[in-house]
Amino acid sequence: MPASRHLLVLPAAALALAASGCGPQYRTFTSYAPPADQVGRACLAECAAIRQSCRQDAGGMVQQCRLEAERSAERLHLQRLAEYGLELYHFQAGLTDRAPHKPREARPDYGACNYQADGLEQQCQDDHDLCYQNCGGTITYTTQCVANCE
Repeated sequence: MPASRHLLVLPAAALALAASGCGPQYRTFTSYAPPADQVGRACLAECAAIRQSCRQDAGGMVQQCRLEAERSAERLHLQRLAEYGLELYHFQAGLTDRAPHKPREARPDYGACNYQADGLEQQCQDDHDLCYQNCGGTITYTTQCVANCE
């Protein structure tokens, strides 16, 4: 087999291998059936209010996390500017031969905040579902294949 043909076979083989590694993807669907009696349905209204309050509290915590991430980025940027100023002073005074580079602005790292938001949302949902069931409602979880199904 000529060398040029080997070059065509390798990418095709890699693509086939990558595609075969993608297994089925599943998604869980949730169905809610309210209780039959009026007392149970009134109880569900309380569950909804508790979930709304939980989400508002979670939103406040995530916003606070984001503000702290922004403050941290500002402190880091100021620290970098101070270090740059000192390096520039040394360079201009002839104490070093290396010219400093002005630092880029530090950007907030929201990764931990996003992780926190996901966890808090899941906790609010779990609490709501428990309340829903305690009020006499029924929750059904159905898992279905949504991609790469055979």
